[in-house]
Amino acid sequence: IYSHPLFTKNTYVKGVDLTVDEAFEFKRIFALADIQQLGYLGRKQFAHLLEILQIETNDEILANMFTEMDENNDVSLPHL
Repeated sequence: IYSHPLFTKNTYVKGVDLTVDEAFEFKRIFALADIQQLGYLGRKQFAHLLEILQIETNDEILANMFTEMDENNDVSLPHL
């Protein structure tokens, strides 16, 4: 996972104050789900991420979570 291009970028999210360790952990978790190294997660990858994190959900909750986070309605969730 550490070969993911995400690890070569500085991470800054406007309005979110993360320590270096917290940003690294988010990158690590994202890279686990972004197996193809596309730089974003589709619904399937997002569902896989929740499985990795052992977060139980159902199709309706998953759809609502994804839709809420998909800011530009392109059916993908970009990395930090």
